[in-house]
Amino acid sequence: MNGTTQIQSYVKQLIDVTKSWNCSDVTYTTVRLEDFFADIKEQALGLVEIYHQKIDWKAEQSDKKVTIAYDPMFRAVMNVIQNAVEHTKENGIIYIDAKEQDGRLTFIVEDSGSGFTKEALLHGTEQFFMDDTSRNGEAHYGMGLFFAKTVAEKYGGGIKLSNSENTGGAIGLLLVVPENIVPEFKSLLVAYYEGRNEDEIKAFLKEKCWRKF
Repeated sequence: MNGTTQIQSYVKQLIDVTKSWNCSDVTYTTVRLEDFFADIKEQALGLVEIYHQKIDWKAEQSDKKVTIAYDPMFRAVMNVIQNAVEHTKENGIIYIDAKEQDGRLTFIVEDSGSGFTKEALLHGTEQFFMDDTSRNGEAHYGMGLFFAKTVAEKYGGGIKLSNSENTGGAIGLLLVVPENIVPEFKSLLVAYYEGRNEDEIKAFLKEKCWRKF
């Protein structure tokens, strides 16, 4: 990637992250869980094809419908997959496990690279983080994972970086689906990001949404 293209990509990521903070225009969509997973799989297959890689895909089959902020959640998952692709060599395998349980969408994405450095494990999801000892020999700004973390935490979830014993780097992404409280959830988010009701939104997330994974 040349300097101009890298800067353009970096600026675009900044814009996307900024947009993710604006909750007033969030659109919730009711979709079949199986269709959401299928959309992600299709996009991921197209991505790994470019890099001559393969996907080991596991996802539950379900007719269950979920109400989600589709666009930011889809982008968050794809950013995690993109990170795995960037750190997997040609002909390598990306392992993706997607499931839903009790209103929680969990995605475990593992690459077949050399794993995260100690610095990346500690700071890899921070804005502007750049690991000079990146696993593919290039320096990477942490905007993609920062966006994924921002989206996950906004909706009561989280992200976790680790190293797998059998593969390389592993990222767990948790997205919470508060199906029966979407209107209340949305109004509280709007109020919170306008600078009001901080204690209320924290109490709400703790009671209704947050679970460790």
